[in-house]
Amino acid sequence: MFCALYFPRWSIKSKHMMYATVGTININGKGGQRIKVETFIMNRKYLESDSGYDIGVVKLSANAKLGRNVKLIKLHVNNKEPLIGSTAYLAGFGIINDRYQEPVRLRKAVLHIDYPSKCFVNTPADYPEICCTSTLSEGKACKGDSGGPLFIMRNGRHIQVGITSHLAILPVCIVNFNNSVYTRVSAYIGWLLRATGIDFTKYNQN
Repeated sequence: MFCALYFPRWSIKSKHMMYATVGTININGKGGQRIKVETFIMNRKYLESDSGYDIGVVKLSANAKLGRNVKLIKLHVNNKEPLIGSTAYLAGFGIINDRYQEPVRLRKAVLHIDYPSKCFVNTPADYPEICCTSTLSEGKACKGDSGGPLFIMRNGRHIQVGITSHLAILPVCIVNFNNSVYTRVSAYIGWLLRATGIDFTKYNQN
């Protein structure tokens, strides 16, 4: 089973063994399903480029059991659709202040998709990144949120548009003007097809 882009919590037992935990909001994994990772695929251009290509995917050794706390999410596939001005949401276990304090439970921030210039983004046109702004009261991305989902709501349905990548300018999070950058999922639908064998443009129609 290939799982789309995000796991609430990783754990590494040895250099040869990695697990993903799904279906829990607790940072310690309590109440979740812990499944061994079979394969990890990273976009090779990530290490070859100064920016962009910040995406990877894992294959689990067994299917996660779908239910109330484990559901599939639709991926955004239209790379030509302008998202500027959209309200988006970030979920993650990132630190909650610049003293590296971790949360006990999964947290959410309300973000606003803005122009790339607000994040000093300069990536290849075919593989764009998403810039998001927010106030401190709305929440900010911080260390530990990387790899988490950026999603929008459309017709009552969650749609993942991005993957948390990095902060725009500073290694500190709790300042209003430090925005966050996300890998745009729709730019990598072709890469995901090659990596997983799944055509999400067809899958998303269901």
